[in-house]
Amino acid sequence: MFLVLYVDELLIFNKNVKALDIVKKKLFGEFDMKDLEEVSYYLVMQIGWNREEKTIKLGQKRYIEYILTRFGMENSKPVNMPLDSNTKLTKDETPMH
Repeated sequence: MFLVLYVDELLIFNKNVKALDIVKKKLFGEFDMKDLEEVSYYLVMQIGWNREEKTIKLGQKRYIEYILTRFGMENSKPVNMPLDSNTKLTKDETPMH
């Protein structure tokens, strides 16, 4: 199980739905909370899920567009950095594998 906490924003990740429900019930018993179900946006990051392919996509497009507009650079040409958008990461490349 992974718990991600930033000030008053909490994300919980777990494959085991029963364990997740137990933790959520305990947290709701202690704190005034709302369950927003599946997250699609956290802090300044978009999160996209594909359960069939078991993938997660993270992006900051809205934030980048905001920064570019703020500094008058909205017409800048994009460059693939730091990774090419076609790069595929695998479990074998993770240190916890």
